[in-house]
Amino acid sequence: MTFFIMLIIAFAPLVFGIVTAVLFQNMKLTLSICIVLGWISIWQLDVAVLYGQNLLSTTTIEMLFRLLRIGTIMVIPSFYGVTYFVFKNLALTNRSRWMPYVLNRKVLILLYAWSVFVYLTNWTDKGIQNIHPIFKGRFIEFYYPTYGPWAWMFMLHLGLYVIIIACSFFVSVKVKDQVTRSFLLQFFGSTTLLYAIAILNTNEAIALFTSGIACLIFSICIFSAFTHMNAKLLKVMNLTLNEQTTFLRKILDANPSSISVKDSKGVIKDLNQSMASFYGTTIQNAIGKREVELATEEVANWHMASDAEALNAFNDLFIPEVQIGSGDEARWYQSSKIPITLWNEPHLLTIMTDITQLKRAGEMIEYQAHHDLLTKLPNRSLFWRRLTDAIAHAKAQQQNLSVMFLDLDRFKNINDTLGHNFGDETLKEIGKRLASCVHSPDMVARWGGDEFILLLTEFEHSGETIALAKRILDVISEPLSLGGYEMYVTGSIGISLHPLDDTPPEILIQHADIAMYRAKELGKNNYQLFTPELEEAGAGLLELENSLHKALAREEFELQYQPIIHAETGMISGMEALLRWRHPVRGLISPEKFIPIAEETGLIVPIGEWALREACKQTKAWQEAGLPSLAVSVNLSPRQIKKHNFVETVTRVLDDTGLDAAYLYLEITENVAITGEDNVDSKIKSLCSMGIRFSIDDFGTGYTAINYLKRFPVNTLKIDRSFVADIEENHDQRGILKAIIALAHSLKIEIVAEGVETDDQCDFLRQHGCTKLQGYLFSKPLSTQHFEVILRENPQFC
Repeated sequence: MTFFIMLIIAFAPLVFGIVTAVLFQNMKLTLSICIVLGWISIWQLDVAVLYGQNLLSTTTIEMLFRLLRIGTIMVIPSFYGVTYFVFKNLALTNRSRWMPYVLNRKVLILLYAWSVFVYLTNWTDKGIQNIHPIFKGRFIEFYYPTYGPWAWMFMLHLGLYVIIIACSFFVSVKVKDQVTRSFLLQFFGSTTLLYAIAILNTNEAIALFTSGIACLIFSICIFSAFTHMNAKLLKVMNLTLNEQTTFLRKILDANPSSISVKDSKGVIKDLNQSMASFYGTTIQNAIGKREVELATEEVANWHMASDAEALNAFNDLFIPEVQIGSGDEARWYQSSKIPITLWNEPHLLTIMTDITQLKRAGEMIEYQAHHDLLTKLPNRSLFWRRLTDAIAHAKAQQQNLSVMFLDLDRFKNINDTLGHNFGDETLKEIGKRLASCVHSPDMVARWGGDEFILLLTEFEHSGETIALAKRILDVISEPLSLGGYEMYVTGSIGISLHPLDDTPPEILIQHADIAMYRAKELGKNNYQLFTPELEEAGAGLLELENSLHKALAREEFELQYQPIIHAETGMISGMEALLRWRHPVRGLISPEKFIPIAEETGLIVPIGEWALREACKQTKAWQEAGLPSLAVSVNLSPRQIKKHNFVETVTRVLDDTGLDAAYLYLEITENVAITGEDNVDSKIKSLCSMGIRFSIDDFGTGYTAINYLKRFPVNTLKIDRSFVADIEENHDQRGILKAIIALAHSLKIEIVAEGVETDDQCDFLRQHGCTKLQGYLFSKPLSTQHFEVILRENPQFC
């Protein structure tokens, strides 16, 4: 009976070890603790077989006793293994110097080797000679080992336990985690109690019962300690989880984007405060409902359609823009629908970002870039775009098209006499009158100053155009009552026709301009139709064109350099190379006169290559002379970029001049940047990969669109001088400049303001974050010699 009781007790540590392994399998300490419990079970089996006299022979009992004695011996290195694990894997408050020397893998291996040696001596007569029976009356109660002369090894082995336990306590108190530290102290305290009780087995009179009691108490203590630790861990985990949940809820509610999670049936499982506000309700009220119960029919239908699309494909769905509402109440959202799996069921994560402000800011920039701020009419760039499209359409449909160029007569007198404010009011009123004279798809635009231009389409014959010109002259000549003054304004109109004047847009406009000047010559307040008889008026242009063909060979071109100033330091941070034509008879000719001719004739390609080469060569020469290493900006023509060998040309110029690509900026217009024609995209990206940087010149006057700024590797935006000119008096102009500068900063693009001519302009641009400045306030374009003098003597302007 005693044998079976001891046997049951022997299996208790093993059972507790298995239960512990199942319950706490995710804990790092579990394996080490289970090994200890396993050895203890084997140790107690060793004791139990000594009570097997009624079932087993003496020889069998002795053999099993020697065999199972490995449990008694291996418990000690397994305890050391726990201590080593704690030292190696758990965070300690501090580590004493001796710890790495005492607690390491080599010592662990050595201890196991010693234990094996001790175990092997167990099989010799010098270790254990035999087992002898202990009688209770006439019957054998149990067997007890008789130790040989090497019994001291077992005592020494027991002494190692004392050292290991002392070391274990010392390491355990340094464990940072309070819950784990408490468990370890209970564990090693239990082992101390275990051996304190079990040591009594050395007394035969105790009858080996103490080991069974010790094993049972130890197993219960360890399981109790594990359970207590798990309870504490669960409490800490729940507390941490609650804190994390609260923290995540705060983050979720603070997120400006509207976020929700719905199941496959569209029932809202969770949402943040922003989404609840979008529905016009609270978080608590929205959970458990479908969108048809919370939102308008328009919003609910849109959500259900996009939700179904994302869930059916189980792929992320990105919706860049959706409009909700109309009129002044309209808002725009960017939305992402992300299928996820929760609780083994498909759910949908919806993230909606309100982009209304960005949308309206983009529309404002887009509108301001294509419209005149004073008259609210389309500006030159939008007119050019419409004219180009209209010519293509007229050719395809074989329809008529006309351009009218209107210049107000003696408008300068109004500005000089009554002031610019009065002149601005006059221009606004004339703009309104002109707009009332045309109907869609016709267009009236402000060309600049006191010049207006009209595009007329879908008329049968030139007589209709002439009739409209007469009506316009009558309308604008009606008396104006402004600021207590009554005055009269007249205008001169030039008319060009397509297909009669079958020319590109720029020449069609030029013909209308020539006809307008002819109207002024004839006494003003009338119109003139461009006819072949007026060709002589353009003879000067033809002569200019002929001279232009020879100018490059005769070395009549030169470059002038205008410094680009760092807004904060006032130092020269770069320069723009500007092309000039010094005609042997006419003298210096403005680029505004010869560049359009060069563009039309294609001469701009060789001229542009010469300018690029000359700018790179001069920049390299200044660098080699020890002057400041500045980057040079060179303007590019659309024709240059569209040439098939454009990239090879730029590469060859850099190789020939020796200029590092990092010192070259190529300036292109917005219209060139977004065409997508002739592999413009790939050419620009190819040059950027070499280190060349690109600037968008005259920013805001072309097809301004944010998308191309993201698509192209643009380094610099150059604000057109027209935006800078009126910032002292025009508040709308200031708003546009702020928007452009903010846009550039958000895209991490450098910005240069052109045409800075006054201190007020300079101060405004500096205050609002404009990086660099360029204009006559600092310096006009200079010859090579004069620019070099500035670099040598005074590279700082303010």
